[in-house]
Amino acid sequence: MTEPVFLHVGLPKTGTTELQKVLWENRAHLASAGVVYPGRVRGAHYHAAMDLLGWKRAPEVGAWAALAATARESAGRVVLSHEVLAGATPPQVARMLDDLAPRDVHVVITVRDFSRIVSATWQERAKNREVEDWAQFLADVAAGPSGKHPFWRFQDAARVVGLFAEHVPGDRIHVITVPPVHEDPNLLLRRFAEVVGFSLDGLTISGRPANQSIGAVEIAVLQQVNRASRHLSWEQYARLIKNHVVKDILAARTGQLRVVLPEAARPWVDAETERIREAVRTQGCHLVGDLAELEPRGIGVRDAAKETDAPNTVPEAEVLATTATVLVELAEEVGRLRARLRRRLVATVEGSAAEGIVDRARALVGRLRRRTRSD
Repeated sequence: MTEPVFLHVGLPKTGTTELQKVLWENRAHLASAGVVYPGRVRGAHYHAAMDLLGWKRAPEVGAWAALAATARESAGRVVLSHEVLAGATPPQVARMLDDLAPRDVHVVITVRDFSRIVSATWQERAKNREVEDWAQFLADVAAGPSGKHPFWRFQDAARVVGLFAEHVPGDRIHVITVPPVHEDPNLLLRRFAEVVGFSLDGLTISGRPANQSIGAVEIAVLQQVNRASRHLSWEQYARLIKNHVVKDILAARTGQLRVVLPEAARPWVDAETERIREAVRTQGCHLVGDLAELEPRGIGVRDAAKETDAPNTVPEAEVLATTATVLVELAEEVGRLRARLRRRLVATVEGSAAEGIVDRARALVGRLRRRTRSD
């Protein structure tokens, strides 16, 4: 096989979900252009990444080996993508590349303004059932990669670049910077497409973000829900809370208060930003975008009506009001579901009754025919 495999390893919170959504929804179109995004189900790459990393919740043992085999055997360029691969250990990185041999592997790493990464990760951890004090989270993250916070397993961009650079030449490590708010909402996708080698022409691109943000008040509500829902299994939590209450109700609220870092965080954020830039330069990576786009923009409150650097101090009255609104929306939804179920039940009963009448009529006609023949 002369065509490469593009191994997109994250990092988390760098637009990965949106890229994966486009890849999945346009598989047939991309395949016609010689780009393969393999997997029988939408979560195939996630299942494979969990299996490779040895997570207890991995839904399918052998998922990574199966996906890697498909990648090896597929014609054309192949894209594998999941952000948890950023947490791979040195032996797991070596296995990834060995399992994809003899195909040439190009590594794709997406990086973003680190200040935005920090606040977005705190929010994402709340979406994944964590209850974490904001000030303590910042203190733990500020301790850096040598600290104990799990943040650094997936967000140490310099480590990820260095690990893959031990196996892959710098010109096959593509570092894509996530642009700040831009007039072209598809700029990150264009950069990704430039690396892999496909056109955006003909692609179906949804306008709704695949992974929507929530604000300070909504996070406070969610953390209360997380405390009260410990009895739920992870599957129940993901289905009912993460994929419904958060995505469909909390994320849809308007006028949310965005979380930014306090000014006190600037020194260690600046230091980490420079460490990322230096790793990219030192390893001779192929840069797509501009390292200037990593300049921290999520530090300090510029508009108190729209931002806060102290989400743990949001007024309790606002949290209660939002909770009440969520309860009302859920009650209304239950009412709609009950009405729909009632209509279906009535239709089923009426249909069964009608079928019963028809059956009895058929039986009567049959008896009459038999009697006529006997006469």
